[in-house]
Amino acid sequence: MPHGNALGARDIHIHLQDEWVLARLDVALRKVGSDLARVFNAQVFLTDLNDFAILDDAWRAL
Repeated sequence: MPHGNALGARDIHIHLQDEWVLARLDVALRKVGSDLARVFNAQVFLTDLNDFAILDDAWRAL
């Protein structure tokens, strides 16, 4: 989670959504013999750049 800051309900929702999406991507990649650890580059669109730290933490937690 973002740098030890207290998270609000919106931040928790975003983090859970990020985890869910990344887990689904990992499942899809594993079905074809790969996984997220092999991803070199990913393009992610955020509606609010302030959410980047939350997404980054979810990605690193994999």
